[in-house]
Amino acid sequence: MAGNIRHTGLDETVSQQVYLPERQWFYPESQMTLVARTAGDPMGALSAIREAVRSVDPLQPISSIATMDELLSRSTAQRKLGLLLFIAFGAIALVLASAGIYGVLAGAVAERTRELGLRTALGATPSSIVGLVVGQGARLAGIGLLVGGAAALVLTRYLKAMLFGVAPTDPIAIAAGVFAIVLVSLAACLVPARRAVRVDPMTAMRAD
Repeated sequence: MAGNIRHTGLDETVSQQVYLPERQWFYPESQMTLVARTAGDPMGALSAIREAVRSVDPLQPISSIATMDELLSRSTAQRKLGLLLFIAFGAIALVLASAGIYGVLAGAVAERTRELGLRTALGATPSSIVGLVVGQGARLAGIGLLVGGAAALVLTRYLKAMLFGVAPTDPIAIAAGVFAIVLVSLAACLVPARRAVRVDPMTAMRAD
């Protein structure tokens, strides 16, 4: 029993299909497709396939020869280009997000130098200072994730036509995106957090 197939592209809607013998084909002038499965290099079996076709019909023309990999590559070329563009824009967005978080936290540490120095003088441990700075960055990242996640759920429906075999709200893809954003956000917090730990209490108290 043979299943339905997509004849013209991966995005084609699969409908009910009927397989007919070649002699019962309604359109004798139409093209037909021969698919051959090979154990090795497909192009290496080309001459044998040609000879097999000629043994059945010596006048039968053979054209548009391609491997399955080539056909799949043609079918997905536009999607691959779109994927590369999305990856590029996503990478730029991650860089901008990390730079924004780093800039905000670095500015906050500079403005709170006296406070951090006073906390250290009163017995605050380095881990608590790091937790204070990282917590501020985590709140910023959390707000961004909530706003961005809500917008993504609304906008992903427009990407449905560009996807094949993956739902726009695929949980694995969403989890991978969230993990990447959290990882980048934590990395952006490290430098300001280390700077906050190194604040000298006496220098901070004397600063204007």
